[in-house]
Amino acid sequence: MSKARSNRKLLAGITAGVLLQATVMCTAVGAASDSDDQWEFEATIYLWTPEIDTTTQGGADASLSFDDILDHLDYTFMGNVGARKGKWSFLVDEVFLQLSENDGASRTVEITGATRNLKLDLKLKSSITTLAAGYNLVDEDGLLLDAIGGARYTWMEVEVKLDLDRTGGPLDPISRSLKENKSDGNWDAIVGAKGRYSIDDHWYLPYYADVGGGQSDLTWQALAGVGYGFGWGDVTATYRYLDYDLDSDYVVKDLTVKGPVFGATWRF
Repeated sequence: MSKARSNRKLLAGITAGVLLQATVMCTAVGAASDSDDQWEFEATIYLWTPEIDTTTQGGADASLSFDDILDHLDYTFMGNVGARKGKWSFLVDEVFLQLSENDGASRTVEITGATRNLKLDLKLKSSITTLAAGYNLVDEDGLLLDAIGGARYTWMEVEVKLDLDRTGGPLDPISRSLKENKSDGNWDAIVGAKGRYSIDDHWYLPYYADVGGGQSDLTWQALAGVGYGFGWGDVTATYRYLDYDLDSDYVVKDLTVKGPVFGATWRF
């Protein structure tokens, strides 16, 4: 790893730590100065149905549709929790999924009377974690607008397993297994805005946008759609677009995750 990348990782980690400390401090200040305000909490579970597009440093393009993801999905979790008191708000959003391909490249080869069986298994784990604190700038005429700042951490782990079996022929049978595991994480500081525009007592238009960098050359995200409020909470249908422009230290140069999101939010 280059010294420049190590320094960038250290800077990104320090930035994230400062932001988290600031969040805790803001919570304490809010509790002291806004004692008349009530804390409001919400929890959201959602389903993001994206397609994933990548471009390698060599210029090769690859796409993974949502149907492809479903075919190889082991399990996933998508959701967030938020809190608001007075003008301050806080958000933790998490997307996690595990994909696997068993017998993805199984082959049987006959050579000089011996049978060789090759089997390749792949497993991919990935998570996107966003931590943000917001301050309300506008809350009038149905428009709610918060400025936000925070950090996003993207993590990925790839596990490759190759099994080789040989039977028959003049040589003794053998069975070998090779396993390789590689993981990497990526911290970026972000700034942006989030809020909603209320159409009436039930319908509203939610929106969110951020942009930033750190270990990425550039990352940005945008979300917009429609929501309907009930007594217990909301249901929403939105479109989410997340893009990464990575530096030459990574195999992937560009990564885009985009698609519809369907969610339900409970307030308490």
